[in-house]
Amino acid sequence: MENSKGFFRINDWWKSKAAMLMGIVYLFTAWFAISFEHFVSLALLSITTISGFASMGYLLNDFFDREKDLKAGKENFLLNKSALVIFLLFLLSSIFLFLPWFKLPFNHISVLLIFVEIFLLLIYSLPPVSLKEKGLSGVFTDAMYAHSIPVILAGYTFSLAAHRDFAMVLVLLLFLWQLAMGIRNILLHQHNDSFLDSKVGNKTWVLRSNEATFHTQIKTALFIEISLSLIFFLLLSFYVFLFLPVAFVIIFLSFMTLIRFRENGIQQMLLSKSRYFPNNIYEKWMPAVILISLGFTNSYFWIILLLHTALFNFEAYIETFALLNTYGIRLYWRGKRIPLRAVLSFLINHFIYYVFRIFGVNLKKENLSALEYINRKQNDK
Repeated sequence: MENSKGFFRINDWWKSKAAMLMGIVYLFTAWFAISFEHFVSLALLSITTISGFASMGYLLNDFFDREKDLKAGKENFLLNKSALVIFLLFLLSSIFLFLPWFKLPFNHISVLLIFVEIFLLLIYSLPPVSLKEKGLSGVFTDAMYAHSIPVILAGYTFSLAAHRDFAMVLVLLLFLWQLAMGIRNILLHQHNDSFLDSKVGNKTWVLRSNEATFHTQIKTALFIEISLSLIFFLLLSFYVFLFLPVAFVIIFLSFMTLIRFRENGIQQMLLSKSRYFPNNIYEKWMPAVILISLGFTNSYFWIILLLHTALFNFEAYIETFALLNTYGIRLYWRGKRIPLRAVLSFLINHFIYYVFRIFGVNLKKENLSALEYINRKQNDK
C-alpha cells in the first residue's frame, strides 16, 4: 500500500504537534526571559528531541499495529519494511530523542518526566496492555504522552536553563489545558478511524459511545480547554505583559467560531474545516503572536517568525502572495507596472538557477527546469 504519511509519519505531527510544541518553546522563552543567543541553542535542541519523541511514538504505534492495519486497510509506515530497516528507524528516532539531553539542562525530575513519557508510549501500544484499545484509559494515556507531559518537560527544562522557578499554579493550569486539548484530539482521531477500527475489533472509547455522547464529550472538552487556556494566559500576563495579546486572540477566534456555528452547533462544526478548532490557535496564531511580541524586545525574533512560518505554515506565504496579486499590487520598473507574481517568479527562478550553478549544473544549457533535471537524474539511476 502506498504511504502518504511521509518519513517517520512526519505528515501526521510536523504541522500539528511539532508546530504547537515550538509555540510552547517560544512561550517559555518569553516567560523566563531567555536571551536570544540562549534561545537559539535551546530551540534547536528542543526541535530535535521533539522530533525524536514524536517519531518514536508513531513508530511504536505502527510497529504493533501492522497486522491490524493491514486487515483494516489503514496506512502503516512500517508495513513491508525489513527488520533491519525497522531497527535503524528506531535507532535514529532514539538518537534524536536522547542526544539533545547531553546539552539540555536536566535533573532527577527531568529524568522522571522522560521516563514517564516513554512508559506511557509503551503501555499505549505494547501488547498485551495496549491501552489504546482499553477505552477511557487509552484516551487519557494518549492525551498525557502527546500533550501534557512533553509540555511540562519543556517548561521545566527552560526553567532550569533560566534558573527560574516554575510556578505551581501555572504548571497545573498548563497541564490541565494540555490534557483537555489532548483528550479532544484523540476523541476526534478515534471518531475518524471508527469505521476501520470496527472492522478489526478495536474497542476504542468512541466506538463504545453513540454519536450524541461523542458530541457532548467534544463540547465539554472544548469548553474546558478554551477556558483553561484563557485563564492560563490571562494569569501569565500579570507576570509577563506580552502574553495578553495571546489571550485576546483566543477570545476573538473563539467568539467568531461560536457565532459561525451557533445555529447547528457542534455537528456542523465537525463536518467543516474547523473540526479541529482551536488547534489553529495553538499551532499557528499563538507561536506567531508570541514571536511578534518577542520581536519588540529583540528584532532577531522576527527572523525566527519568518523561519517558523516557512517550516510549519509555508502556506501562509503562498496565500499572502496570492492575495497581494489578486488585489492588483504592482511594482514599478522604469515607468511600467509589473505584477508581483512575475517579480517573485523572477527572483525564485534565478535563485534556483544559481544554486544549481554552484553544484556545476547549468539549467539553461540543459534546457530543463530544476524539477525536470532532478527527475532525469533519478531515472538515470
